[in-house]
Amino acid sequence: MERDRQVLGHKHGFSQLFVARSNRLRNYVKKLMLGEINSAEKTRDKSLVFNLYEELVHNIEQALHPGERKFHPKGRIKFAKFKDEFYSLNYPKGKVAALTVWKMIRTFIKGSIEAFMEGGVLPKRNLSTLGKNRCKIPEGQEKHVYDIFLHYQQWREDNGLWDDCDRIVALIQSIVEAESMCSPAFEEIKKNKIYVDVSNSVLCLPAQCMFCKSVANATSSGGARLHADRDSSFLQAR
Repeated sequence: MERDRQVLGHKHGFSQLFVARSNRLRNYVKKLMLGEINSAEKTRDKSLVFNLYEELVHNIEQALHPGERKFHPKGRIKFAKFKDEFYSLNYPKGKVAALTVWKMIRTFIKGSIEAFMEGGVLPKRNLSTLGKNRCKIPEGQEKHVYDIFLHYQQWREDNGLWDDCDRIVALIQSIVEAESMCSPAFEEIKKNKIYVDVSNSVLCLPAQCMFCKSVANATSSGGARLHADRDSSFLQAR
């Protein structure tokens, strides 16, 4: 981050964003970076932003849709809700563990790059093409797991609920729409460089991205659109 700032910081409008899941890591990197900036500059500099993942999602939602709250916390589906209110009631003797089904939905059926490219949901025919090393569905249970997913989707819609994949896909669509309309809100959220803790979940944001394995290392970069669910991440090159 500091190297980019030294090399590119003189350019008009240059901005950086660091995203982490851990508040401790976020504060540590922030202290390292702001230690290189004098006090007067700290108070007015808006080009260097440090966000936790939830802050980032909230800030972008508010920038694109001020005053709106499409995804109320009470409607959010986490694993405990999925298991207790859906899976255990409908599949008390399930052939596949609830956690396995949950991970398959979030990581592949709704949360993979393939799903995103298909409009948000991976077609059933594609589930078996992911490979055994990548997709851990018990052999012969692909159709069963996908049928559970379809049931889950209907249950979610009937009850007005949402999961993290729904929220991120909606946000990506809002960003793309804002970009196509040359919206001032798009210019507000746009960053030149994004640095991401690889354990994090990151959504689509126009930038050059750096995946940070640690504070000192970055593994890849380039013009990119980034999206991830809670358990896996992928990079879609622009």
